[in-house]
Amino acid sequence: SCDDGCGGTTTCCKGCTPLANETSCAYGTQSCSNGCGSTRLCCKVCSLPACNSISSKPDNSYYTTASCTDCSGTKTINSGWKCNSGYSQSGSSCIKDKQTCEDYGYYSAEPDGKKCISQFVSELKDFCYSSDCKTCDTGVLCKNGCAKYNMSENTADLYGCSRVCILCNVNPVVPEKPSCGSETLITCNGIYYCCEPRFASCYYTTPHNFADGTTTYLCSLHSSMSIQNSGELIEIAP
Repeated sequence: SCDDGCGGTTTCCKGCTPLANETSCAYGTQSCSNGCGSTRLCCKVCSLPACNSISSKPDNSYYTTASCTDCSGTKTINSGWKCNSGYSQSGSSCIKDKQTCEDYGYYSAEPDGKKCISQFVSELKDFCYSSDCKTCDTGVLCKNGCAKYNMSENTADLYGCSRVCILCNVNPVVPEKPSCGSETLITCNGIYYCCEPRFASCYYTTPHNFADGTTTYLCSLHSSMSIQNSGELIEIAP
């Protein structure tokens, strides 16, 4: 009620003070009631989703991070994870990568005293040793020549073992005499040579002239100039 101006009261309308516009709005403004039957500008309510940071990861891994903005502001969160170097992801775990021969069921080195068949491992781009190994023959040194070798000449051994003598001759081997034609047949250290001129006594690789007029002569092994071997001069005829 209000004063009617004649000493009484009467019914009258109440006054209305409209609400002011909102300012400094972080997410913009929108139209809303001013409380007096009209509208004003009100701040919009934040509708950004919350920034959720993961809190667990598998062993042998590290967190990956990212920048995120939600209604509370901008922050850095743990957005995921990756496996450490030398590990690969398998499901939700990090498994150690295969890096050695042993990881693929082979061996990086041969056992002491043995030779093993090697195998190329494409994943490693290198050779590894298999378990197929053997002990190589050590061989013997023979005074009278070798009677038996462990493998044929020019034979490849899968294990990388060398061709060696495994049995010696009991008696010295007498070499077959060559045909020297017009040359002279001589022996030097048990080996036959063909020499020029007639009386050369041993094998020389080059001729030599001496002060006394004697000369050593060039000889050939079985008429072939294929071996370099010095002998001892016994007698030379001028």
